[in-house]
Amino acid sequence: MLRVQVAIDDHGVLASMSADGHTGIAERGSDPVCAAGSVLLLTAARTLEAAQGFEVEGGTERRGTLRLAVRKASAERWDYGRGITEMMVKGMSDLSQKYPDQIELTITRKTEESTDNGT
Repeated sequence: MLRVQVAIDDHGVLASMSADGHTGIAERGSDPVCAAGSVLLLTAARTLEAAQGFEVEGGTERRGTLRLAVRKASAERWDYGRGITEMMVKGMSDLSQKYPDQIELTITRKTEESTDNGT
């Protein structure tokens, strides 16, 4: 099972995400559902990492894992960050609804006191 945890800050911007596992529909490296989830998560991570106004840390520790924390998201870039977050969450939500036995998605909201995001 692919387990994905997403935390979103008070501004609707990704605060952190983690993913572990494999959907098990096909062999590693040829599983289309795993590939779809990986593309969504990695694209969101790489897009925020490359964007001005965001400080991001994390990455893939080993095959089948991803950890990401947004340490800073400047206020003037919240709209941009929200768009990336909404795209990733919508895509992962759709996948987890279509494949509920293979993907477990947990989304939480973080308050300003519990995150370093914002300026």
